[in-house]
Amino acid sequence: MAVKNSEIVTFFEDLATKHLKILHDASARKHFYRMELDEFAKGTSNMTGNNMILEVIPFKYDGSNRDNSFKVRDVAFLITKSLPTINKVAISDAFDECEAIVDDMLSMLQRARCGFNKTLITYDPETIECLQISDGKNFGIRCFVSVKSSHNFDVITANWLEDDSN
Repeated sequence: MAVKNSEIVTFFEDLATKHLKILHDASARKHFYRMELDEFAKGTSNMTGNNMILEVIPFKYDGSNRDNSFKVRDVAFLITKSLPTINKVAISDAFDECEAIVDDMLSMLQRARCGFNKTLITYDPETIECLQISDGKNFGIRCFVSVKSSHNFDVITANWLEDDSN
């Protein structure tokens, strides 16, 4: 069973909650956000410390036949660090720290189980692209990775009216 969008979001929020350099807590220390790159670029957020930003997750289907198909989600996430004092050394250190956190996230994502049915999700390392980003006060890495989970095209008859034409 393919992983749902909400399950991927929960999975990434859980990663942000458990990583010692992020330690997201929705009620006390918010460090996980859902926003698009243009929203981040405007610099309108009040982020502090290290943060994870998850963008919209488009998906497609892939596979040579219906018995061996996948739902592939093109995930883009940012790991950023807010800097109270901005200088060349602090910026360089922030990029290095964020890159290390991205590596941690990708390590956890590889062969992870996600969702209600604990579906296996994987990625091909060749799908990963990363780049440095900044809004002038937050510096970090934007990572693109295509994650996939098994999908079958079996008809769920409970979702359809009975066909009385036979």
